[in-house]
Amino acid sequence: MKELSVSLDLSGDYSKDITKARELYNAGIQAVEIGLNVKNNTVKNEKGEIRRMTPEEYAKESEKIISSIPSMSQAILDSGMKVNSYHLPFGGPAMKITSSNEEERETAINIVCRCIEASKQFNPSYYVIHGGFFSDLLRLPTSEELQKATSEQLAVLSSILESRNESVENSIKSIAEIAERTGVQICVENLHSANLGCTPQEHVYIIDKINSINQGKEDVLPVGAVLDIGHCSNGVKPEDEIRALGSRLMGLHSSDRHIEMDKDYCSTLQELLTIQKDSEGNFFYAKDLSEVDVKSRLFASMKVGQIRDEHLLPGQGTIDYGAVSEALKEINYQGRFNAEVSNDETKASVETIGNFGKELNESLTSVYGPLLNEDKEKTDDTQIQEETSEDEKSGSNEDLDPAIRDRKLFEEMEKGDPFKNLSEQHVQQVVSVFGSQEDGGLME
Repeated sequence: MKELSVSLDLSGDYSKDITKARELYNAGIQAVEIGLNVKNNTVKNEKGEIRRMTPEEYAKESEKIISSIPSMSQAILDSGMKVNSYHLPFGGPAMKITSSNEEERETAINIVCRCIEASKQFNPSYYVIHGGFFSDLLRLPTSEELQKATSEQLAVLSSILESRNESVENSIKSIAEIAERTGVQICVENLHSANLGCTPQEHVYIIDKINSINQGKEDVLPVGAVLDIGHCSNGVKPEDEIRALGSRLMGLHSSDRHIEMDKDYCSTLQELLTIQKDSEGNFFYAKDLSEVDVKSRLFASMKVGQIRDEHLLPGQGTIDYGAVSEALKEINYQGRFNAEVSNDETKASVETIGNFGKELNESLTSVYGPLLNEDKEKTDDTQIQEETSEDEKSGSNEDLDPAIRDRKLFEEMEKGDPFKNLSEQHVQQVVSVFGSQEDGGLME
């Protein structure tokens, strides 16, 4: 039977961590993905105003995590479980692997590499990394929305998308460097909303571009993919992203959410999605749309589509795990079945963690069923999937899912006019950026 795994934030206290791990092991969980992110990446100034850490502040806090890696890892091994993987720090604005500022980017890369060097001895199967966050948009725009937008909106959006495209390329550059420096197996996780890797095409593009950069370099392993099933957004179905990734897929973050609640959930955020600055020049969320600029009002209108990232136990939401399992079977998925559920569950006390482990075991067994008992060699169909990966890279699978936007918007941007040659095939409902006057948006 294939191994069950869970993503877990550990304390660094060996006694507590090994007790928690043993309870999970006794409940049938055989492996752990250890989270290495700083738990709280905000600080307060003298006036009590909360702001994000600077990269330097985050680097200092990350040293505490790095120093605890041996204790956390040894607790897992001594419990009888395996260290399946490590989730590298992601830290939002403080972890700028996407930055065009070389100093900020190098700071982030060094934190990641130090985490890897401190943990390599525990022989994980791979390391999970985020492609990067992009906070200026909640979703990517559709061509239909672009065609209806005012010239003022298009000017703002064009600048935002150019910045996002630069972030994608900087992320690729950073992850390629991390893979080369460390020689370990890196897996890029998909993210939701307008964050990097938010569509199957972009997820594949990032991975394949990194591998093309490092191709032929000695002792550099190919970069793979981890699919966070609950992160699939922009109209993307998890099963379609699984098929797009094919043999690149090395791991899963299994969780659930209520997809049909996204729109209602996001509409309640409208007043909170306006940005203003505090006395120190840091951005914060406010309520008065009339006092902010076009970019902030544009941001405020992008409320439909930001997902409710609940991280429930698989089977507790509305994700179609039957379709997910069928797609995993089609690509002959051979990785572990890992769950990444809400912190309230994974931070459960030692007294209740055993019950949580049993629920987790039952949940994964229920949604994946017979797949857990399959452990076979690659099929002919899988070989065909690998042989056609060049077609995926070239974009011939752009009709894989009618809700998926490929990278043509970004290619048009690089030509200098992102809005000139948008065809009907791009009119996909990926996001709602501008909204209508009825729902508080900017569209006339």
